[in-house]
Amino acid sequence: MPHDDKAGKETNMKEYYQQTVSEVLERVGQTQAGWNSAQASELLEKHGPNALREGKRKNVLQMFAEQFRDLMVIILIIAAVISMISGNAESTLVIFAVLIINAVLGTVQGHPRRRDAGNRFHTGCAGRHRCSGGRRYGGCGRTRH
Repeated sequence: MPHDDKAGKETNMKEYYQQTVSEVLERVGQTQAGWNSAQASELLEKHGPNALREGKRKNVLQMFAEQFRDLMVIILIIAAVISMISGNAESTLVIFAVLIINAVLGTVQGHPRRRDAGNRFHTGCAGRHRCSGGRRYGGCGRTRH
């Protein structure tokens, strides 16, 4: 796949994962020693911390409503409506009860996982913010872990 090198010329270089370590280091203008503190501080200031942005969180009501978007749930809702139209109240109540229980369980199980997923992702992140000298040059942007 063609890439622009430092001089702006297009070259037919392999993707990063297809290159050796020395080829990648040469391509990005780096050595195995890594960045010194000054370079790391400059990059941190220029690009910001190396952290994922948190997306918009959903409230519990939105999570509950999402439980009804599954294809099998939609089929069960249609079956409950058909059962109601045909006059079979017991089947209708049982199907709707199963749907409500499923939605409640899905919401309860999904809510803590989504809340804690970000915290699990950041465990040990302090070790990823080091320069070649072993001194800390930046952080992930979070105030607590």
